[in-house]
Amino acid sequence: MSEPVTTASAAQEAKAKPREHVPKLVLSKHNRGSRPLDRVAEGVNRFIGSMWVFVFVTIVVVVWLFAGNVVGFDKTPWPLLLTLLNLPQLSIMCVFPAKPIGDST
Repeated sequence: MSEPVTTASAAQEAKAKPREHVPKLVLSKHNRGSRPLDRVAEGVNRFIGSMWVFVFVTIVVVVWLFAGNVVGFDKTPWPLLLTLLNLPQLSIMCVFPAKPIGDST
C-alpha cells in the first residue's frame, strides 16, 4: 500500500528529480462549479469586476456630488448617496457578524 501524496512530499520529489517532474496543467474550467447558482455567481463576478462598471460608478458618484447641491435633491453631507453606497455593506454585516467583545477564539 502506497502512502498518500501530499503537497510537501510532491514538492520534495520535484526538487530531488527536477528533470522527471511534469507539472499538472490546472485551468479555471477545472475548478468551476457546474450548478446553476455557480454559473450565475460567475457571470455577476465577471460583470461587476469589469473596468466599465468602475468607470460608470465613478462618473455617477461625481455627477451626484455636483448635481445634488445644484439641483438640491441631496445636500452636502450627501446622506442619500451615503445610504445607497452603504447598502451592500449592511448585507455583508448581516452575513459576517463581528466577533463579540471578549471572544478570544
